[in-house]
Amino acid sequence: GIDVVGFLAEDEEKVGTRISNSKVIGTFKDLEFVLHSNYIDEVIFATDIKHFAHVEEMFKKCRLEGVQARVISSILKEFVSSMTVDIKYGYPILTYSPFKAKDWQLFLKRMIDIAISSILLVPFTLVILPVVSALIKLTSDGPIFYRWQVMGANKRRFTGFKFRTMYINADEIKKQLMEKNEMSGPVFKMERDPRITPVGSFLRKLSIDELPQLWSVLKGDMSLVGPRPPLQTEVEHFENWHRRKLSVKPGITCLWQVKGRNRISDFNEWV
Repeated sequence: GIDVVGFLAEDEEKVGTRISNSKVIGTFKDLEFVLHSNYIDEVIFATDIKHFAHVEEMFKKCRLEGVQARVISSILKEFVSSMTVDIKYGYPILTYSPFKAKDWQLFLKRMIDIAISSILLVPFTLVILPVVSALIKLTSDGPIFYRWQVMGANKRRFTGFKFRTMYINADEIKKQLMEKNEMSGPVFKMERDPRITPVGSFLRKLSIDELPQLWSVLKGDMSLVGPRPPLQTEVEHFENWHRRKLSVKPGITCLWQVKGRNRISDFNEWV
């Protein structure tokens, strides 16, 4: 539905030649003459980044004369669906974000995290914490909480907390079990992991071991919903595209946990 009046080229030698079914009717310098000599509804700039200096000048001419202008650029092709434009101190800033979320949406998500984690921490502290702490201490040696060093949004390191579900020598045993790893990639998973205590198995089945992470949500290190926070030792073995996980805050629950979890044995599918 577009009627092409003609093309303008940077190289004067191309004037008079044809592109598809339309003629090259001038160079970049001829834009003003072409606008005055024809019925022009819009100007489309289909160029690469080396011509952007020319495009800026021609854009000004279109704006002065009230003619709509569009830009087609291969350098933006991969990013434009997730790109926003802001004006800061009079300058336009193109922003590419790896996830589609406006500032007010992220703010609302943070408010929801604070509200729900605050509410849930009350029964957790008064009821669940004393009961689970007693069960852990009475059935195995070691601390009540497991501190794990994980990475959050944009690779920020923080210490997360979970109820301890394994024996205290779990890390040493893990080295001996690596050949039995049922997950491809940098993560270790075993369906019948001998490091897990009987009480720990019960806590994991009901995801009660995750509840101390509500404190991390309240602090802002985590969100209620987001990808599982990876261990620092796991990130060292990530492929580049795996690191996209680190572009958002990790969460207590996510799509992997509710729709796959231990049924997924391929780390790429998990990511």
